[in-house]
Amino acid sequence: MKRIYVFSLIVIVFILSTNMDIDAGTWTEDFNSTLDSWTKREHQRERVNWQIKNRRLFVETQVFCIGRLNLDFELALATHYTLAFTAFPINADQLQVELSVLNSENAYVAIFLGKQPEDEFVNPLRRTYQFTDQFIGGPVDFPNKSPKIENDLELKKIKVAFDSGKFDLFANAKTIVFQDDNFLTIDYLGIAVVPKRCTVESKMIVDDFIISGPSINLNVQPKNKAAVLWGQLKRQ
Repeated sequence: MKRIYVFSLIVIVFILSTNMDIDAGTWTEDFNSTLDSWTKREHQRERVNWQIKNRRLFVETQVFCIGRLNLDFELALATHYTLAFTAFPINADQLQVELSVLNSENAYVAIFLGKQPEDEFVNPLRRTYQFTDQFIGGPVDFPNKSPKIENDLELKKIKVAFDSGKFDLFANAKTIVFQDDNFLTIDYLGIAVVPKRCTVESKMIVDDFIISGPSINLNVQPKNKAAVLWGQLKRQ
């Protein structure tokens, strides 16, 4: 009976592993278990909730100002709700990142790419570009660098390619390209949520965060069902 159980586990592990993305230089987060590969900002936990449900990432933010203040978008941007990708160190001169946006209410969803902040108490996006589902935000430390977009993008999938200072945003049927030599490498990236107003709650649903590039470390992968089953098998 024990041999049959072990054989069954081997078959299951093989089936699961053949369905995984094993292409060299590609790392996929499908939000099927935990957020172990990500780091939340410690002092924002009471105002934002990042939760995995039904193999998707749900994000909810709380009201953070009273109605009579009615802070505008520029001040609302200072909330900086970020989820940094920290599964393994990244220092890349070439990479591509994409994220599927399934729903967004009262907020913008973004992929951010750039340089690490000096510490956890400064604006974490001050040395990054923010590629949202509707516009591109530029780094505070290097002003007047982000390209001007006349129309809202309304993206269902955010897809950005980076190559030694050159950024390409694949926006529906067109590609938005710009160069910034302040960023010859990227060592900081993740997901950001930017509330449109501080007086209302916001909700977002995203899925399929994918990083690819020649320097992506495939020796560290997110925890998955196959890894758990293999661990069980080795203990038999």
